[in-house]
Amino acid sequence: MNSGARSMVPSRLLPGVPAIALLAAAWLAGSAAAQPGTLLHGHISTSFVPYSEQNWPNVPSATLQMMVAHDPHGNDAIAHGSLVLADGKVVLSPHACSGGGPGFGGASIADARVANVMDYKIVSATLPDGAPDTVVVAWSCVARVNAVGMDMIGANTGATSTATFQFAVAPNFSLLVNKTGGITRIINTAGQQKIVSGNSNAESDSAHFTFPMLVGQIIRVTLNCEAGANSSVEAGQTDSDIQLTALWGLTSKDPRASVVYMTDPNLPAPPASGATYANAWAALPAKQGSLPCFSFSQQPEDVSLCGTTNAGFSVGTTGGGGPYTYQWRRNGVVIDLQTNPTAQSPSLALSNVSPADAGQYDVVVSDHCGNRISNAATLTVCATGAEDSPAGTRLAPAHPAPFRESTMLGFDLAAAGDAKLEVFDVRGARVRTLTNGWHPAGHTDVRWQGENETGRAVPAGVYMVRFTAGGFVAGERLVRMR
Repeated sequence: MNSGARSMVPSRLLPGVPAIALLAAAWLAGSAAAQPGTLLHGHISTSFVPYSEQNWPNVPSATLQMMVAHDPHGNDAIAHGSLVLADGKVVLSPHACSGGGPGFGGASIADARVANVMDYKIVSATLPDGAPDTVVVAWSCVARVNAVGMDMIGANTGATSTATFQFAVAPNFSLLVNKTGGITRIINTAGQQKIVSGNSNAESDSAHFTFPMLVGQIIRVTLNCEAGANSSVEAGQTDSDIQLTALWGLTSKDPRASVVYMTDPNLPAPPASGATYANAWAALPAKQGSLPCFSFSQQPEDVSLCGTTNAGFSVGTTGGGGPYTYQWRRNGVVIDLQTNPTAQSPSLALSNVSPADAGQYDVVVSDHCGNRISNAATLTVCATGAEDSPAGTRLAPAHPAPFRESTMLGFDLAAAGDAKLEVFDVRGARVRTLTNGWHPAGHTDVRWQGENETGRAVPAGVYMVRFTAGGFVAGERLVRMR
């Protein structure tokens, strides 16, 4: 959060660190002279998209304008929120996705929060100020908190979702009720962890209180809610998703009196009868989708083409809500749809293929949760006469594969000549050229230490090896483990 937030709200909702104590302390630090106010706040960010936020201070009814951040690496954050003081309702629904599938990593954060301080007054057209009355105050809070993550081998990775709330009541500015609750779900390589805090159940709670009051007196109600989703992954994908609703209401038990907003006596307080557990559940937002958003059930496979002119790649998706859209790319460049309409389908069909069509093909798949990029598959096309290349020229299988620290790559040449061995990431970007020049006939081994051109270690993920020797081109997929 940034400095635009009110002091009663914590500067950041950290995984596993309850914010409730800070909220309560901030309320107690106030006084009867403190000005009632509201704040609806949302913020989103991803690894490659700058921090963005919205603030609605002192607005009785406000809605976040569906904040969405998406970066090219498949990191997505969505922050929803609404605040309706007159109706006694708060709804929050942040969502964050991270990682572009196998071979990609990243981080995304989304959160929404509401801070309310509301003063209500007991009024009557027939009873004098000071006449005895009884006021019923009710509230309900429900939350769904989900966090999941998968790395390249299906193990748990980093995703965190947190929901917290505080409901405080101060008849005549004397704090008598301070209910707090928080729940955090964390999933990582150690497994799944659930952290509960406070003296109330943030996932599902409801209560009502009765206070003796006098006509003309003021009753202060404080409500603070925050929901935060945080996803991070080195190689794989994660998803964090939260839905939170809080309701409140106040009702005079004497039919001759009523409860109104102090700043607007013509506006009645939301009735206590409306702040029920059933109504809170009914107002809970729908989940953003199956978690994780979706994964690839089928990745594009390498294609070697000699003696024919037709080729193709296919991809499959599972999970998520769909519908999906597809955008095939060659070497990171979007394929023109007018030239090839199948570039917007799960199966890319290539016809009249020539050596100029060789390269790395992947597809950007999108649904409501954002974009994911498939593995890149290599299209190898024989140049004219290449089908007659010496049979002894080949790319040898890497070993070990998969690998952690290093792997041995090798190739055979039927005759001495130029050869090039390169490593690409799944986006088609060159990671390292291992060798490029003249080599004698026979076998050559080249060790890759898992480093890029600058000598820095590359992250775990999927990489492509391309071997070129004259008109011969071959490729191999490599996986580096953590």
